[in-house]
Amino acid sequence: MCFTVFFKIKEVKVTGSAIYKDNTQEIIKASGLVGENLFVASEKKVEDKIRKSMPYVDDVSLERKFPDKVVLTITDAKEKMYFEEDNKYYIVSENGYVLKEQEEIPENAFQIISNGIGGNIGELVKYENENEQSLSEKIVKLLDKHKIYVNKIDATNPLAIVVEVENRFTVLLGKDEYTEEKIAH
Repeated sequence: MCFTVFFKIKEVKVTGSAIYKDNTQEIIKASGLVGENLFVASEKKVEDKIRKSMPYVDDVSLERKFPDKVVLTITDAKEKMYFEEDNKYYIVSENGYVLKEQEEIPENAFQIISNGIGGNIGELVKYENENEQSLSEKIVKLLDKHKIYVNKIDATNPLAIVVEVENRFTVLLGKDEYTEEKIAH
């Protein structure tokens, strides 16, 4: 009875987002929290609901305030990479979510080339080949770790991984052995 009658969320406050700072009512509506029970509300479900209509939401933190208030802290997504599909470019966040589709090549993002890469806006990027996905993710993390700016990562052939660095040269990493040492070098 406590879950159905008491502790209904009546007020939702939104903080943190610079991109959606003027859209707090839309965020509240998309979250579906008003009327929900304070104890049953799931942070992950709220994040997924909000991201479907507002893809530049990277993370949502849900703080419960008794008896009937919730504070949502939004972290904005940053454009990191892109992939091309059907002559359109899909920009992807640092966490692998598709942010938007556009006609021109994005600036300040690098290209991921993989067999069968795709995805819908607001959802995680989907790879047909799990090995290519894990290899691409591994290379991206290593490049970030060593602060290397790249223009392109081509993981279509696991025996001949190619990375284009700073629009100046192409690095042939070969196969996925000693990849961290190769990138560090």
